[in-house]
Amino acid sequence: MKQFRFGLKAKILFGMLFFAGLTLSAIFMLTLYNIGSFGGYLRSACDGLGEKALAGCHEPLRRQAEEELAALVAAQTVITNSFLQRVTDDIVTISELTGRYLTQPVADDDKHQLTNFLRTERPSDIYRYSFIGTTTSQGLSPQFDELQQMSRIHPLLRFIYSNYQEIDQIYLSTDKGFFLAYPWDDLPDDYVVEERSWHREARQSEQPVWVGPYISTMGNRLTITCANVVRDGTGKALGVCAVDIEVKKIIRNFIVNRMMPGAQALLLDRSGNVLARKGLDSRGLTWRETFNRENLLQSTNPVFRTTASRMLAGSYGVEEFSYDGNNYFLAYSTIKATGWRVGVIVEKKYLTVAAANAAMKIQGNVVRAETYIHAAMANNLNINIVTGTVIILLVVFMAMSLSRRITAPVMQLKEKAIAIGRGNFDSGIELHTGDELEKLDVTFDQMVAGIKQYLTSIESTVRERESEQRELEVAAEIQRAMLSSTPLADERVEIESLMRSARVVSGDFYDYFMIDEQCLYLLWGKAHGSGVAAAMQMARIKTLLAHKAAGGVSPDQLLSHINNILSRSHEMNGTSAAVAAALVDLSSGLLQLCNAGNPSPLLIDNTGIKRLGVKNKPVVSGVDMREQDAFALQTVKLSPNSRIFFFTEGAIKVVNPSGERFGVGRLSKLLEGAVNRPGESVVQEVMRELDQFAVSGQLNDDITLISVVYKG
Repeated sequence: MKQFRFGLKAKILFGMLFFAGLTLSAIFMLTLYNIGSFGGYLRSACDGLGEKALAGCHEPLRRQAEEELAALVAAQTVITNSFLQRVTDDIVTISELTGRYLTQPVADDDKHQLTNFLRTERPSDIYRYSFIGTTTSQGLSPQFDELQQMSRIHPLLRFIYSNYQEIDQIYLSTDKGFFLAYPWDDLPDDYVVEERSWHREARQSEQPVWVGPYISTMGNRLTITCANVVRDGTGKALGVCAVDIEVKKIIRNFIVNRMMPGAQALLLDRSGNVLARKGLDSRGLTWRETFNRENLLQSTNPVFRTTASRMLAGSYGVEEFSYDGNNYFLAYSTIKATGWRVGVIVEKKYLTVAAANAAMKIQGNVVRAETYIHAAMANNLNINIVTGTVIILLVVFMAMSLSRRITAPVMQLKEKAIAIGRGNFDSGIELHTGDELEKLDVTFDQMVAGIKQYLTSIESTVRERESEQRELEVAAEIQRAMLSSTPLADERVEIESLMRSARVVSGDFYDYFMIDEQCLYLLWGKAHGSGVAAAMQMARIKTLLAHKAAGGVSPDQLLSHINNILSRSHEMNGTSAAVAAALVDLSSGLLQLCNAGNPSPLLIDNTGIKRLGVKNKPVVSGVDMREQDAFALQTVKLSPNSRIFFFTEGAIKVVNPSGERFGVGRLSKLLEGAVNRPGESVVQEVMRELDQFAVSGQLNDDITLISVVYKG
């Protein structure tokens, strides 16, 4: 009778089912009592959570309030900047139009406007007329024509005024002694225009200026003024236009109405003078008296001085400071139109009200959770101790039993695997468990037989690869010996060259030699692809080029000749090659260049850096070059100490880990700096930068670099 055996999978399954059933039964019985088993942990966790929540809620809410404060001042700045920029733009428009009106004659049909718009005596409706007066001892009648011209300005002033509820007055002072103001307001007898700050600063500036605060003649109000010089078509100054804005209107319309509770705002100019803040007024002064501006940089309070310095030093930010035992936050930003700073100050307690309320709620929840957990733990602690002990003993017993029945053959397999890893393929261990472990042991034996066969195959392959590698290294040595490496003895030229292969052998090539006492020939390029096939094509092409070039033919004829030979002989098997040739007359500095498929060389001289060469199609097999298809030739006159940098496509195709190519742009910038360092090898430095750019040091194409300096 065949003996029935359980497999390893069945053994583990039955064992785990037994353990799971026991565990689930215990969990079911302990559902009502499990709070006590982990109550202590939950109590400590709640304590820690409550402490972290209490400690952490303040900071996020405070940061949120700071961000809202910063957003508030940013919006305040945008609104104020928009208004000030609009006023500045309009005063420029008024100045330009006024300059035209003061220089253009008045048509006869418009002369009645003088009586319609201008009044020297106070009218019943000041918003219908403009005030006209003079700052000289002469009367108005001698300048009647000029008054007619000025009368045309009234509609312009009235239109601008009607578009701004914040403007107090718009006025014009001319160099001929006239003063025009809208709405109508009498000019004091002792008013001297040249002594007013808005007039002085406008005449000293080429751009519109903002002046203030100071006391205006219109109701003795604290005012800020935007003024600009009026000029004729030739740029000659004719007078000054100005717009008055009362400080209280700036506070009311642009600062106070948009503040959060408990916040105060202020407006500083670039010198630290307070232009506007809540409570700023003229304090009963008249226009004849000087208003002493409040400057925070000169304040006796060091906190104010420090705060003002920070505001003026940065374009925007949020600062915290203490004053009179209280903590404050200051958010500020810059008005682009004037360079003034808008600041919003709020006491810290207003920012932390939400955090305090959240902390109270969290603390209450923590207390309730701790009370519940403590009661549950006291009721269930004893039961959980007994039940937990029983479960632990059962788990230990089952673990030991399963370990003996399951892990013993596994340990034998482990010893067998260690022996195989050490090279002992005949460990002598065999399992007879009748389950999957026995089958696994048989698989081990089959694997060992396969490993032995594979090792034999690898040894044979390694020997073959080593032989091929030695042959490639010999080929690379032969290839490097074919390249020109001996410096020229001619002092009129200096040549540096370098070639880096992507593999052991390269498809790139270069050569240079003197064909007579005056002419230097340079050849470079790359055969299609890389490796042995490209190296063989390179050797063939280089030999043909050097042989033909030694006869002194021009570069374009040389490339046409080589193309036709390769096309007829099908040397390149349907592929193409990038070939270039340059002939330099060292006595005259005349360079003849013909480039077929290579990147354009770079010329660096005292005029900068530029690319050379007409881009021709590569040398292609199977196509004879007819006369009309001849390769294009470029001729360049080299200046003394000019440098020509030749390179193959592999130099600009180097890719960094981010997938960016090195490119001609980076190469040009590198050469601009490299040529100014004496004693440095330019080609070595370029190659070093290419290696650093690639990071991994792996090149995806062959690279050839040639630097030629024409000494003259």
